[in-house]
Amino acid sequence: MSLMDMSKITYQRFAGPDMTESVLEEAAALFSDHYGVWGIAVNAERNRTGKRVRMSVNRLRTLILPDLGHCSLIRVLVNNIPVGHAFSCRWKHEAMNICWVTQLVVHSSYRRRGLATGLLRKMREADDDVIGVASSHPATIMAVSKASNLHDIDLSFIRQNAQAIMWGSPVQYVKNARLTGALFDDELVNGGVSLADTGFFVDHAEPLEILENVRLASRWPLGRLLEGHEFIMLAKAD
Repeated sequence: MSLMDMSKITYQRFAGPDMTESVLEEAAALFSDHYGVWGIAVNAERNRTGKRVRMSVNRLRTLILPDLGHCSLIRVLVNNIPVGHAFSCRWKHEAMNICWVTQLVVHSSYRRRGLATGLLRKMREADDDVIGVASSHPATIMAVSKASNLHDIDLSFIRQNAQAIMWGSPVQYVKNARLTGALFDDELVNGGVSLADTGFFVDHAEPLEILENVRLASRWPLGRLLEGHEFIMLAKAD
């Protein structure tokens, strides 16, 4: 089968006990092979620069599956081969039902074919009020926007709600992320607008290339991408 053969696309949903060991092993392997590499700011003693960011099933559970009853996985298969997935976690904030994208990965040979947006659309549930994500990749931000049918990112909504929503998250890296950028501190002048300091030093070469293309094609409202940071995006579900 050619890697570019897109004749059969299938989406599958897994929740709770449906996320079996084998399903999680496939997801961890896809992430490890296709997510990204460590950047130069990683602790030199660990000597990871340029190496693949690896994910094990145990780390997957620890990082993004705090409560299987409120987490789910959507994966996409092309001709019966898994080529992408989206994990999400849900919780309540005041009267709003929050759906947070905790991981989005697409096989490098299948990108820019609408699969990320398709995954996020399949991920959404009827009672979701807000879709959120922290990501260093502009393509993820744009996919969330498209899946939410947004024409413009509502910065005022992010400013007013991001901190409280994230503090209520059962996902620790979301809960503990420190919000930064001009949106949250108007005295900052480093070019960041809507960011979280997550200490995730993945290499930014590809995201920055995509970011430059997005800036040339349209207005990009979330500012610069800083090392060890991720963009913060919230969208009211349409």
